Amino acid sequence: MDFFLDAESTGPLETSDPKMLSKKLTTKEIASQCFIFLIAGFDTTSTTLASICYYLARNPSKQHILLTEIDDLSEGITFERLQELKYMDAVIKETLRLVPPASL
Repeated sequence: MDFFLDAESTGPLETSDPKMLSKKLTTKEIASQCFIFLIAGFDTTSTTLASICYYLARNPSKQHILLTEIDDLSEGITFERLQELKYMDAVIKETLRLVPPASL
């Protein structure tokens, strides 16, 4: 957001296009870009989480393996402990492979 507000007030942006060097962003352009960032971040996360829930519901044995791995975190969940959840990482990566949240 700060980047866009700076672009609105200062004008020149870093670009190789000479036409864009003197262009200032309008308030409408800034709002549009922020909206796109918000929707892209929200939609991709919710799509991935919904897909994970769907595949785990369809595969109870895999769901049990994941729940067992999570339950084995006896000392509580910390960032370091999350790095040890190899099966969870595999579930997330496989879901992203099967259902990419964004396409090119």
